Amino acid sequence: MDFLLFLKGIIIGLSASIPLGPVGLICIQKTLNSRRSNGIASGIGAALADTFFAVVAAFGISAVHNFIETQQLYLRLAGGLILLLLGLKFFF
Repeated sequence: MDFLLFLKGIIIGLSASIPLGPVGLICIQKTLNSRRSNGIASGIGAALADTFFAVVAAFGISAVHNFIETQQLYLRLAGGLILLLLGLKFFF
């Protein structure tokens, strides 16, 4: 009973992790239409592109975080001023 549950979990996990997007379809098409090495090369290229985009996003978030930390006083003052103006507008 436990082995069957384990096997079903593996099957469900693998079926959920299969890439079905356009890049995955290109990898499948390259594999079926030509050699297996072309499909593997397409998959490696897609993985490298995803890694590159993740690195760019991580450094972008780091840059935004550093900007917010250095300009924290001015951002707080601007936010407080906006809240004060909105409060006065609603009051009058």
